[in-house]
Amino acid sequence: MFFKIPDSEGIFVSQTAGKVANLDNPRNFIVLPSKDSDICPVKNLTKYINNAKELSITLAEGYVFRIRDKVSRKIINEPVTSSCMTERLKLHLNVLKLYEGETSHSSRRGCAITLRMLGVNDEGINQHVGWGTKNMVDHYANVGKLISPKGPASILSQAAENLGKGSSSFDKVSNQYTGLSKLKSFSFN
Repeated sequence: MFFKIPDSEGIFVSQTAGKVANLDNPRNFIVLPSKDSDICPVKNLTKYINNAKELSITLAEGYVFRIRDKVSRKIINEPVTSSCMTERLKLHLNVLKLYEGETSHSSRRGCAITLRMLGVNDEGINQHVGWGTKNMVDHYANVGKLISPKGPASILSQAAENLGKGSSSFDKVSNQYTGLSKLKSFSFN
């Protein structure tokens, strides 16, 4: 179900069918507009709602996003799979020449990490990305592990600072690999 928010350009969405949503436990969220009209979620969601009406598809109940039946080619009240979403994301990113292996899962995780780094509380993150427990945020968006002094971001940053000076982790790896593989020396510079 979709509702225009009074005195706002936003849309209230009440999802009553899905992996974790049902009539007794709807997943409610608000979609706010973006200044960039090309990617504005309100503009695109409004277009989606209008297209559904033109096709005589009621979005008042059931799945918000649906699939076409392979035989009849009619749109049916069945959920879109994550693999389908990943393929669609890949298609759009390829058109934009931006695809680097992203999936719907990695986008969701990246969103959660970004929200946590921006200071959004765990309940807000859970609601935004659709997770049900704090454990999910801790598991998928553990920023502390990513930016800790012994974490990957810190180690990569330090290695990059010393690149080409012989003391970088990259230089050490290239020297070990060259020795083991009997290949020509190489440098990351």
